[in-house]
Amino acid sequence: MNKIWDGPRNPDGSKTWVGWERGAQGVFGITPATTGAPTLFGEQINRYWVHMDPIFNWRSISEERFLVEQRNLTAQFSQYIGSDSPDLHKFKGSGGKMIVSYGNLDQIIPPNGHYNYMQRLFAKTGGVSKTQDFYRYYVFPNATHCGGAGMTTKALFDALVSWVENGGGLRSASNNTSQQAAERPPAAQRRCDW
Repeated sequence: MNKIWDGPRNPDGSKTWVGWERGAQGVFGITPATTGAPTLFGEQINRYWVHMDPIFNWRSISEERFLVEQRNLTAQFSQYIGSDSPDLHKFKGSGGKMIVSYGNLDQIIPPNGHYNYMQRLFAKTGGVSKTQDFYRYYVFPNATHCGGAGMTTKALFDALVSWVENGGGLRSASNNTSQQAAERPPAAQRRCDW
């Protein structure tokens, strides 16, 4: 179980990628930690994209082979579906502004994957404050993939519109409506700003 929480590592001990947050519930409540099996999406990627075999059994490969296959998969498909480049200079140069939100209990994409991206983005753009000129990142405690715990499309879109139309200075996104505020305790509405 600890290997799943920790994430895959190379033979030299360095991380290949991040692990899962403790407490995250998977699709249909199934997690790698409770089953010892990969996530549904991860398993299907290996089955259909890597092996191109609908009856492939993920238990048939070693950890070492898994690492080789993941490196090959990344090299093969990143040019088509990769979205992890921290080079946003064209976006920033065109005046773009982006708000990204994440639930710390995301059951599809490990939240520390975006934390990893943010560290690379900060390094590429000159630090947190320079990055926040065009890119804001909000972590919503107890939110899952695409929602929950106050993480709503409307709240985030309204924050983006306000930021673009009213200029700089936005350092927080309102993540509730007055109705939501009346229905939920304040602790359920908190989010962490980056």
